Amino acid sequence: MDSERLVSVLKSGGLSRYQAQAYVALLELGTASAGDLADASGVPQPRIYDVLRDLEADGYVETYEGETLQARIHDPAALVSDLSTRIAQFQSATDEIEHRWTEPEPTGQEAAIVAQFETVLTRTIEFIEDANNYVQLSVTPGQIEQLEPTLRAAHEDGIYVQLAIHSFGEDELPDEEYLAGICTEARVRERPAAFLALIDQQQVGYALHVDSPSEYGMLIDDRGLAYVFSWFFSTMLWELWDTHYDGRSSDPPIRYFEIRRAIPEIEALLEEGATVHVRITGQWVDSRRPCQLVGTVTEVSYEGEHLDEGPTTLRDLVGRASLVVETDGGTFSVGGIGTHLEDVETDQIVVEEIEP
Repeated sequence: MDSERLVSVLKSGGLSRYQAQAYVALLELGTASAGDLADASGVPQPRIYDVLRDLEADGYVETYEGETLQARIHDPAALVSDLSTRIAQFQSATDEIEHRWTEPEPTGQEAAIVAQFETVLTRTIEFIEDANNYVQLSVTPGQIEQLEPTLRAAHEDGIYVQLAIHSFGEDELPDEEYLAGICTEARVRERPAAFLALIDQQQVGYALHVDSPSEYGMLIDDRGLAYVFSWFFSTMLWELWDTHYDGRSSDPPIRYFEIRRAIPEIEALLEEGATVHVRITGQWVDSRRPCQLVGTVTEVSYEGEHLDEGPTTLRDLVGRASLVVETDGGTFSVGGIGTHLEDVETDQIVVEEIEP
């Protein structure tokens, strides 16, 4: 490092330019009179005495009287220590800047706008690691690779994982054997889409323009806001597209996390005369206290019933949709996320037994 560069670094470390110039010159001279030091360092003669006095006050040099005022660096440890402290402070500030840029916490608020997709991806991994039941993802094959260790661990822990895969080439689409280890179901969407992660119908990671100049993302931890994204996932990213992999069990126990996914299949069983035994977990609508119902489904109800002939579609279920469950403690109506009309808002429906 040349002298000018060292002077610049010492200025960054808190010295004035004249102080830095005098100190660097004194390092080379060892001992010098004030006049010789002024000539060697380029510090104006009228200023050199003030500069030496300030350096001595900080413990960086020492002066003594000879025929003229003399100066020397007795031990550079004082300046080295101060520089080390500043380096640590700069490193701490650097770490904090990177943390706030890439990992803002949506703590104390329902939603946060972030500037980078990497932030959304990092938080999505954390959301999935904390998932209790259900993960829905709109992803590219490349994003699947980034999430694979987290998805594999979640799948092994029994988390229900849906993948809506988009923006793929023929040689990139994951095969069924690979998908069997990381998800429960997968569909392919033959056109680009946003990145979307929905976890337990509560947490959301969303990024529309990934790797573009207008890249930004959203992080949400709110059940009401997540409900909007749930409909977006169902209507735009899932229902219309072909099944690529289906690892669901056709025999009980059969799990559902959306009542509108459960109703058509349970309705078909009821029409065949079957008795459907279910276990439902959720919250009482009036008190928001957790609850669990164990009983049989006696009725399904939805506002679009019989709009069209043929199987029930999502169009039939866009309004009110509910189950009626008879238990030992009474008969209760069960609705989906955000309901205010039924007795119970469901988080999970498990068909435990089907009696023909």
